[in-house]
Amino acid sequence: MRTRQFKNARIVRAANGDWRVVYEYQIPGQTGKFRKFYVRDGINYIHDPEEKELAAQQLREDIDYALAFGFNPFLPQEILCRQITEQESILSLQNEQKKQKPWSIPLAAEKFLEYGRKCGLSEKAFEIFAHDIMNSDYPSSYLHDLDDIVPLFDQDKKQEEIWEEVYEYLKRLMANSKPDILLPMFYSSDIPIEETLDNYLLHLQTCPISIVKDQASILLAQHLVRNDQYLRSILLDEKLNEYASLEIFIALHKLQPAQLTIFVPLIKKLAVSKDFESRTHATAILRTVNEDIPTPTFVALPELYSLYIPDFKKIDFRKQKAPYFTHIDLNNPAEIFWPFRNQIGYLSEISGIPENNLFVRCHSLMKATGNESEWTIQYEKNLRYHLKEIGLDFTFYRPRIEAAAKALMHLLTGLIDSGTIKSENIIRMFTMKDVDVPFFPIIEKPPFIHAIQERDYGGVHEDWVDRIETSERFGGQNLLVYPTGGNIIAEYYLVKSLDWGEATEVYCSQISFHEDIDDSEPYIFGSAFHQLSKDYHYLDDTDGSIITIRDHLYVQSGLKATWIAINPGLARFLGWIPNEDRLFAWNNHKGDLMVESIYWSDGNVHLSPRHDGEVAEGWVVVASEEALKEIRSKGDELYLQKSVLRTYARDGNFEEKQVFSISEI
Repeated sequence: MRTRQFKNARIVRAANGDWRVVYEYQIPGQTGKFRKFYVRDGINYIHDPEEKELAAQQLREDIDYALAFGFNPFLPQEILCRQITEQESILSLQNEQKKQKPWSIPLAAEKFLEYGRKCGLSEKAFEIFAHDIMNSDYPSSYLHDLDDIVPLFDQDKKQEEIWEEVYEYLKRLMANSKPDILLPMFYSSDIPIEETLDNYLLHLQTCPISIVKDQASILLAQHLVRNDQYLRSILLDEKLNEYASLEIFIALHKLQPAQLTIFVPLIKKLAVSKDFESRTHATAILRTVNEDIPTPTFVALPELYSLYIPDFKKIDFRKQKAPYFTHIDLNNPAEIFWPFRNQIGYLSEISGIPENNLFVRCHSLMKATGNESEWTIQYEKNLRYHLKEIGLDFTFYRPRIEAAAKALMHLLTGLIDSGTIKSENIIRMFTMKDVDVPFFPIIEKPPFIHAIQERDYGGVHEDWVDRIETSERFGGQNLLVYPTGGNIIAEYYLVKSLDWGEATEVYCSQISFHEDIDDSEPYIFGSAFHQLSKDYHYLDDTDGSIITIRDHLYVQSGLKATWIAINPGLARFLGWIPNEDRLFAWNNHKGDLMVESIYWSDGNVHLSPRHDGEVAEGWVVVASEEALKEIRSKGDELYLQKSVLRTYARDGNFEEKQVFSISEI
């Protein structure tokens, strides 16, 4: 019997919150000796315990799946891809043989050459290749051989010269083949390309990945600015659901508010929607274009709220059920709405309605407005597989959580329309998205952001974490000068290696009137918690700090939504005037730019190993010389505070170290 070369993956749930999945693979040439590999794949960015558990289980299954198909972490990437492709083809062929008698390789080759003689090799080769790509469960596996396959489409190539590649390709192709009578037929369309593009973008609006959905909405709004009559008619005929329409209206409001005039009647309908979030955004748009706000119709509270409902069985995450926690009980309202328990508790407090009644009402609304087939663990697994397969390896809003959030929004409007609560008392807590974030301008990674990779293979050296004080940005007592001018008075960025171990460095720096750093908080900056970007210039002073960070509970993830900026209270104290043309910027009374925030990005920080290179994103706050002088004049001393945090998985251990430095400037 052949000995397995790997041990199945398992989840490590560290008490400090650093969860990872570990698997073991036999070291080449050393029978019986295994090396441990640790994978995190972004699960520690998930703060909700239930969601983190699901993500960890999904990651474990992904790794077991890859191992079963021949994944070998010691092989070079290109060999590994071919190896997995071969294993998948073998397995697919075995499964197909159980269902129907497949074509043999000689017969397949004969049919292929017959096609080539009848209709031209390039045409049929491309047709078969396109069909294979569209219908395969693993289309990316074929792309690794694209350079070899493309020559098949060249009419000038002689068949005998390319037969070897045809034969090798057919062995993979025919494992999943069907008789030609079952191949789809493609016909040309008379639909204008502009309409096709609109339809494609409208489809992308349904994508669960927020950055894809947001960008599709922005592009559609740009089409409206260019007088896209087809898209305008779709909106005016109300062919889209309220969420898709509203996303386009929000984007159009940011780009060119005057274009909204024709859509005002639709926006007024959204302002009395049964969804609280839709109401909030629609009302904000109507206010800015000086339109009247419609009044929702009064509704009576359902009798459900007067019933006695006993306690539900609640989840005890302290017992760490996983892999013992293998499913979500879709019939338990408390379990379904666990991520929103704090919000429901607050609603119970201000409305006087027991929490259990609110849970049941939410559950009822969720079933009425959602699709139960999308709430299962298996659906989420399939969705995740699909997104990875098509190259969209980003975080996404889980369908079950999205459906629960929508139900909660419907619950809110019922309480408001009955007069039980007032919208102004809940609007901040129940705002789920900062609509300005997708419109933040992005620049490339600045030249002063250093790379952390130290070698071509393996990312960093084993003592990288211990050498944290040698970080290029940790030393130095002077402010950096921004390439286009001005002083960098604050930074917040993350750099992550995509090699095994996911070496990650998080850097924070700021100028401060205080010598001490509060290392009990996750950031060294002052905090403006869960505040919308549009309200930044009017926020209160943040604890006397010079720099403020916006931490939040919005659905957006990543550093882009966690911005840093100068304390707005300090800027107003200095007599500066808001500059709406730049990010979180201020001018002096003469109109000179004093300070602004700049966001930069370099790759997808949610990618997991193993890939070549590294990814990063972050913020800088830049102040003019005059601004720095005015800031310095308001304190006795001025200090430069720095924090560097390094994390790395090595030899079965998760290493983490953080250092701080303070210097007078």
